Amino acid sequence: MWTLVAVVAAIAATLAGASAAQCAEHATHEHFVSELYGFEDEADRGLPCMFAGTVATTREHELFYWLVQHMKGDPADAPLVIWVNGGPGASSQLANFLFHGPLRVVGDGAGVRRTNKTWAEIANVVYLDQPVGTGFSFGEPLLETMDQVTTEFTRFMQGFYALHPWTKTLPLYLTGESYGGKYLPMFTRALLDSGVQVEATLIGNPLVAPRNQRTAMHVLPTALGLLDQTQVAQVAALEKKCEESIANDPLASEEACKNITAFVEVVSANVHVYDARQFNYDFAPLEDAVVRYLSRPEVHRQLHVSHSTKTPVFEMSSARVGRALSLDNVRAYINVYEDLLARGAKMLIYAGEFDTKDGPFGQESWLRTLRFADEKAFWAQSRKIYKLASGHVGGYYRATANFSFMVVPKAGHYVPHNNYETSFSILQDYINQGSLVCHESLTSKNTEADAGCSVSASLCKALNECSGHGACDSITRGACTCDRGYALEDCSLKIERIAESQTGAIASKTIATHGIRWLGFAVESLEVSLLSEPCTFDVFIARDPAKQPTHLEHDVALRGQTKLRLNREALALPSGYRMTLRVNGLMERENLALNSTLRIFGTSAPTSTIM
Repeated sequence: MWTLVAVVAAIAATLAGASAAQCAEHATHEHFVSELYGFEDEADRGLPCMFAGTVATTREHELFYWLVQHMKGDPADAPLVIWVNGGPGASSQLANFLFHGPLRVVGDGAGVRRTNKTWAEIANVVYLDQPVGTGFSFGEPLLETMDQVTTEFTRFMQGFYALHPWTKTLPLYLTGESYGGKYLPMFTRALLDSGVQVEATLIGNPLVAPRNQRTAMHVLPTALGLLDQTQVAQVAALEKKCEESIANDPLASEEACKNITAFVEVVSANVHVYDARQFNYDFAPLEDAVVRYLSRPEVHRQLHVSHSTKTPVFEMSSARVGRALSLDNVRAYINVYEDLLARGAKMLIYAGEFDTKDGPFGQESWLRTLRFADEKAFWAQSRKIYKLASGHVGGYYRATANFSFMVVPKAGHYVPHNNYETSFSILQDYINQGSLVCHESLTSKNTEADAGCSVSASLCKALNECSGHGACDSITRGACTCDRGYALEDCSLKIERIAESQTGAIASKTIATHGIRWLGFAVESLEVSLLSEPCTFDVFIARDPAKQPTHLEHDVALRGQTKLRLNREALALPSGYRMTLRVNGLMERENLALNSTLRIFGTSAPTSTIM
């Protein structure tokens, strides 16, 4: 009688046998990898079925690829996944040997061994070194525009399909990270234009909008205490220069913006800007070991790149490639994303939370400017928790039919390296379902769609069910719709009107306060003067009369005031606007709450000064 273990083992053996048989069919292929230097076959499984070599894209240019066949079944039944690292000039062999390829370098580069943490368990994966000059790819001259890079990629795909015709009918997924935020949307658009279907484009920690992202690099280091308030002011000066150079002197912008990174590294004693949990010396040995291994002449022969004209034959990161594309570094690609979404392309952006350069804060900065059909629904919904099949938390995400954005915990810039389980689940979801899937809802008894991943109902509870002054959407948004006369996310702030009465009387209010007191006002067609004694007050203003400002979100902020006249013309305020006041009636050193009096005057005549 067969046991469950025996059945599973038999199925695994059958799948492995099918994969091995498929591999044997290609053993005579010119790029077949039959051996690798220092391979430690610990489980007597042999090398994975792999192909490596170059594809000529012009007479002078050859792009290197490393194809790993699907390892758990017939490769013809699995999709084709293309992976590109960023840079520009960063080799995709970093991902091959550190992220999700089937091999890991042993020690300081003496050999390689197999790993079970590989995307090849669910796909045929190609690790592509591009543009020319990157990794093992070689040729002159280097490319200087993204249009050139895109054209070369499409030529590579044509050559790759010619070398491996069995892959041409496979579902195609484009994946990558960092500068891939520029490469991949361009590649996707070019393939769609040529009639090649792209199932989805999945991009990790992308660089898309340099101005938005490079001027947000202080946020995470400040939150983690790597920068203090004095240093934040210094970084602000560097961000100013970066922003100005992007607009006015693109050639100088790369160095100007690099100064921000350099500053963070100096004051933090070389914290790894791609993962604020580490120092540079924590990650460098891992990368160095891969470089040492891939720099061996024996490996070059086995990977069919001995004919390379480049010195050195392999580079993990090419500064020359980066310099050649320096003008592209400052360009934003938001419009390309908008074009793809308008065409119905499926896209996912994900970002590791500990990336100081291209992490979640900078991503959301440019994503908030993205215009697409489902934009309103995308931002109105409450973020869901991405639950993995293991029960672990894989991330926090928003999603519409074709577009998703996920923040990945326990990860920096290199999400698949830091959080492999999540990266594998993301790819598997898109292959099997065409979108992210809440795995908890699939396994739980709850019949409500995505019940295990939605936090809408919990948000309504946290918001005190709108404080009794509104209705909360516990299904989709997890947000309150406040009754008339109340505002803020929990509807707890009562709003008073400052307006001329029907009899023509001008508004005047006196409010007694104790301790810290928040007050909300809707101002209509009046100039406002404020007077408080003995406590100071802070004023936060929103020009949109439908939006109540807070200390976190506002258009104008005036802090530490005792008397103030709000000049509508000087502050560019419309006839109707919203105002929130905080009376600062707490002496923290003495732990003493004070009484104070706030007087508000509304006048129809415009004032000329701000006091």
